[in-house]
Amino acid sequence: MWQQYEHERVSCEIAMEYLPGFGYTPEQLERICGMIMATKIPQTPHNKLEKIICDADLDYLGRDDFFKIGNGLYEELCMYGIIDGETEWNKLQVRFLKKHKYFTKSAKKLRKAKKEEYLAMIKDKLKKRKAN
Repeated sequence: MWQQYEHERVSCEIAMEYLPGFGYTPEQLERICGMIMATKIPQTPHNKLEKIICDADLDYLGRDDFFKIGNGLYEELCMYGIIDGETEWNKLQVRFLKKHKYFTKSAKKLRKAKKEEYLAMIKDKLKKRKAN
């Protein structure tokens, strides 16, 4: 899928190349790259900072702008031929939302319920489409 581009790895390479020039230590660079790599799907945070950045990265899943942001991603995936239409997109979203979990107490409290609501809405949309 679109993750084949390994933007997390490339981001770490850029950080390792440029951040020492701003005084970052090897320990800080390791921490920064750990946070970047933790956001790769499936997310794999190993410490508190990585959990925070993972939740921030996918915060929109439980926000009011979920569909607005999702529509932009849908258009991008269609443009690159990664998905073929709304039904495939909705099935992808269902799989993704079912697997996703928030890691911090605040994200669970503030975002989890809304994310579950969106999941139910998309499932319902697929069910209605199948019935027609």
